Amino acid sequence: MRATIVYCFVLSIILGISACIPPNEKGELDILIDLNNPEHRAIYELQDRREVDSLILMLDADDVTIRYLTSQAMASLQDDRTMSALIERVQDDPSTEVRRLAAFALGQLRNADTEQALIALYQRQDSFEFNTPVHGTLLEAVGKAGSQVSLENIGSIANITTSQNHLLLGQTRAIYRFAQRGMTTPASARVMINYVNNPDIVEEVRSLAAEYLNRYTPTFFETDLARLMDVLTSDVSSTIRVPLSAALAKSKDLGILPELLRLVQEDGDYRVRCNILRQLPNYNYASYREILFELLEDPNDHIFNVATEVVKASAIRQDAGQLLQLGRDETNLRRKAKILAAGLSAVPSRYINTRNAFHAALRDGQSQATSAYDQQTYIEAMALDPLNYEVLKSEGILSALSPVQTTAIASLETMLTNPRTLGVYRTNAALNRFRKIIVDDLMPLLEGGDAGVVAAIATLFQNEDLNLERQLTSLAPFRNALRSVELPGDIETQYALLDALGAMEDTTHNKELPAYNHPIDWSQLANISDSSKAVIVTTRGQIEVQLHTTKAAGTVANFVQLVNDNYYDGKYIHRVVPNFVIQGGCPRGDGYGGLGYTIRSDFAESYYDQEGYIGMASIGKDTEGTQWFITHTATPHLDGRYTIFGKVISGMETVHNLQVGDVIQDIRILRF
Repeated sequence: MRATIVYCFVLSIILGISACIPPNEKGELDILIDLNNPEHRAIYELQDRREVDSLILMLDADDVTIRYLTSQAMASLQDDRTMSALIERVQDDPSTEVRRLAAFALGQLRNADTEQALIALYQRQDSFEFNTPVHGTLLEAVGKAGSQVSLENIGSIANITTSQNHLLLGQTRAIYRFAQRGMTTPASARVMINYVNNPDIVEEVRSLAAEYLNRYTPTFFETDLARLMDVLTSDVSSTIRVPLSAALAKSKDLGILPELLRLVQEDGDYRVRCNILRQLPNYNYASYREILFELLEDPNDHIFNVATEVVKASAIRQDAGQLLQLGRDETNLRRKAKILAAGLSAVPSRYINTRNAFHAALRDGQSQATSAYDQQTYIEAMALDPLNYEVLKSEGILSALSPVQTTAIASLETMLTNPRTLGVYRTNAALNRFRKIIVDDLMPLLEGGDAGVVAAIATLFQNEDLNLERQLTSLAPFRNALRSVELPGDIETQYALLDALGAMEDTTHNKELPAYNHPIDWSQLANISDSSKAVIVTTRGQIEVQLHTTKAAGTVANFVQLVNDNYYDGKYIHRVVPNFVIQGGCPRGDGYGGLGYTIRSDFAESYYDQEGYIGMASIGKDTEGTQWFITHTATPHLDGRYTIFGKVISGMETVHNLQVGDVIQDIRILRF
């Protein structure tokens, strides 16, 4: 039966054959969302409270806007009980927009039981216009739930024309979603390569295909590399060039290395340079060493930061002296720490005098570091050598500054796993004694109850390779910590403890979603619409964000309330990952904080397909609170899993320039 359906599925794509939707009188088809309308608010509130049964009833309303909002709500619910009602909407609703949103919500279920229904629904769509958003969305939904057979069939389609944008995008998204689930085929990879190489295909499709090549790198033929290098060096689209640069650098092909090295020095987009830089350890160190050392003086902080990480991974002991001198000469404290860390990584454990010279230079820099984030950088550097443990403990693990303390605890993983530690503690007995010292120092902090510290310790114990649990006489401290967690605010700590206990007990603990605890405050949305903007003022400049209010009403209401309360004033950008995101909004400044509540995820049909989307940080569905991030580039692996509630419309240069420790000075809401 399945083989027959899949065959028909492919045949319908090739021939465009499907049944017409029967007429259905459901009222006017104009969708007009009004946040002051009590019925529209009721839909958002049912979504917020996760009242599935009531929402299912609303799907059959005469008002098309009610059906639209209800379908949108079900994409966030991700509840299998909505399956039948959503299938009926895709099948019969007279509104294309409702059918599209219902199809998206079906995909959000990620349930294999929807596969045959999705294929049948695809075949049934109106044959008068085969290349529609509904068709594209159904294809993507198959990618989220379908089998290997469906991937093979979707990946084998080769006759979609360049003008059939919705089908092209649906096919590309489907292949990408399959890959996210660990399913790839040579044919589907060939589709993505061909789309990147075809300038007649729309940028949205080509950029997602390039993201696929980056994340799920296939084997490239020599002719592929030549053609893709032409795209990289000649295309004007950053959304294509940025992921493509990483994909090509991962190929390890020596023939394209000279051009990659030229780009890493000269390209005008720092994101392209960062992507190539990260992959240079795939090549012979001698071929890029000189360039790498030049980049340690690059004025762009992202380039510098990535370069130091590459030095850490690549440098040899002969580089240690040069790096020590570079570190001593550097006047920027944070750069000094990172150069010294890179150099220390190259020093073998037996070179005691050289190691001590690096330690002295690090302590000298640390003595001048006044900000928590500068100190944090020195703590990370000192963790590269076990001889620094007492300093790491006194200056980091016992620090009164949250960003420093939690960083020090996290850095213990580095200290326990790097080759230098294994060189110092050459026997299991000696290494176990060192582990015992660490565990004995951590247990009082675990019992201290600080949510961020407890989460950081629990994360450390999730790593089974560290063998820290063998130094425990009992798991009682972790169980006691779990009982002491204050929910819903400390949900991240609870999840970390459950994962730690699961790792130590060799089992899996269920994680319950936070109970409903923070209703939408509609007063915050007075005069707020999709035309409203937020102006984020930072120490590096302003960022103007267009709010997506009707797609994420609960999230926008929460954000506006925090802005009105001046909550964000003075908060730090506490996380920056070059060519990924900046993140802020944590009251602790280390990413472990919030205000004691959680809000619901808003998974409307939105895509991280460009730079500049503002989304909510979370550790899973319905765990959002105060922290948000802004993307440096397209991040399609976040689609449908992290709430999008706005898009940067000006100030991306500021976003790209922000670094850890920069301050959010003020946020203003412009109401329209």
